[in-house]
Amino acid sequence: MKKSIKIILITLIVLIGIILIDTLQARIRKSSPIISWIQKLDGNSYVDKGILIDTYYCINGDVEDVSWHFKTTKYICPIYNDKLDNDTQYNINNNLISLSIKENTLTNKGLILIIENKTEDKYNYGSFYSLEHFENNNWKELESGSFTSMAYGILPYQKVEETIDWSYHNGELSPGKYRILKSFTDKNNVKINSSVEFDIE
Repeated sequence: MKKSIKIILITLIVLIGIILIDTLQARIRKSSPIISWIQKLDGNSYVDKGILIDTYYCINGDVEDVSWHFKTTKYICPIYNDKLDNDTQYNINNNLISLSIKENTLTNKGLILIIENKTEDKYNYGSFYSLEHFENNNWKELESGSFTSMAYGILPYQKVEETIDWSYHNGELSPGKYRILKSFTDKNNVKINSSVEFDIE
């Protein structure tokens, strides 16, 4: 065997050994791999992305929950919002599909919603959304409008915009705290839910 091939093989074995040891120590200590990079999640939470595993730091105030997962696992930090009612199916903030409001588009009649796919998978969704008002420490659903049966797809790491106009059914919103809610499904028809809150002044 040529000397250069031996050097390459030894180098590969050493690298694989380093990665496995790094993964093992992170798993045992439930900490971040030494070889990793940070990706910010919702709120103060973040994930240290390693070569084989990811370590999630789900943060709520002074409480930090550390969770270790293989790269193939679609992990979502748990919900830390005591004000959300227990009955709603939309109390999920996730790091798969995020909703945000385009700058300078929010009015008391509507907004432009930015939908961002943060995954390597395609998701499908419809025009349906739900609008809720936060009052008396609970989310109260407002009247829903009529929606088309048109289905849309959002590709991996894609951002799309959707214009929301609730004025026809709900008029101009009075001052207060609100949120928009939407559902998405993956290729296996597994549903996830996303929301974004906003204030009308």
